[in-house]
Amino acid sequence: MSLNDYLAKHYGSTADTKRKSKKSERKKHTRGTNVVITEDDDSVFDLPPREDTVRAPKETQKRFKETSAWHSVQPASLEDAVDAEDEQPVIAEGADLVREYKAEQQQKKAADRKARAERKAQERDMKAKQALQVEKVQTDLEHEPKAQAERYGLLTAHAVKEDSDHQHTHRMRRMHAASVETSGRGAQTVHRSKTGQIIDIEQQSRDEADQVERSKHLQALHTEWNKGVVQQRQRADEERRIEHVRATGTVDYGNELDEERRAKKHWNDPALKFLEAKPKKTARVPEYKGQAPPNRFGIRPGYRWDGVDRSNGFEKDMLLSRASANARQAENYSYSVADL
Repeated sequence: MSLNDYLAKHYGSTADTKRKSKKSERKKHTRGTNVVITEDDDSVFDLPPREDTVRAPKETQKRFKETSAWHSVQPASLEDAVDAEDEQPVIAEGADLVREYKAEQQQKKAADRKARAERKAQERDMKAKQALQVEKVQTDLEHEPKAQAERYGLLTAHAVKEDSDHQHTHRMRRMHAASVETSGRGAQTVHRSKTGQIIDIEQQSRDEADQVERSKHLQALHTEWNKGVVQQRQRADEERRIEHVRATGTVDYGNELDEERRAKKHWNDPALKFLEAKPKKTARVPEYKGQAPPNRFGIRPGYRWDGVDRSNGFEKDMLLSRASANARQAENYSYSVADL
């Protein structure tokens, strides 16, 4: 059966679905004035019916059937069994998409069945291993020689030592015969903090090593930053010169030494005055030329100051007290170290 025949059988022919769309009717509301309000009825559905209306559901259903392009092939019944093929999504065009969808569903089901089978096999293997371990422990306990009953009462030292050695041997034999899971032999040590959290010793050691390496790197950076800019430039030039010598294999310091000596400045050079580049003149703010009272910050007054001190005298008193304290301290020190 082709796709068109299937659609015609279950949903009717396409000729029945082609109907002329009805234009939406316009409702006109006229008020007391000359204004006319027009509303477009864009939807085929009306407002919910009132409770006193009896035939409202039938009218709504009838109107929906008139405007809908679908019609039921046969009336539905609750007793009828639902066909699984009808429940599948129907695509109007493209039967290949339907086949691809079914193939994907089959692949998913096959993958699920395979995964379930693998899980069941793993569970069976685990149960078999556990049963073998239990059987081995029971067999070891059955073939193990029974411990000698402890003796009580007045015993000699030799009898007490013999009983103690026998009990110790029996205990050690049972411990060695136990499985690894039961005895915990060879298990990894678990370290925990005060709060109960598990501590990874290897990770902690790596973190400590990284912290030490980071601190060394920061210390080297601070040492480098504390050096002067001139020293850093000289060291870079020296490294560049050494690399050049290593690459070329020749050593020629004549021109470089001459340039280095020419670039060096001496304080007693008579030609320094006219060889040195003069600094550019910049605009300067005019300052007050006369005497001004000192202050803590060394700020000079403006050039328009008239020479009148209008402060409350705090700066003057503070500087005087500081100077007197320094003088008194120097006098006391000189008196304490003087030869009397």
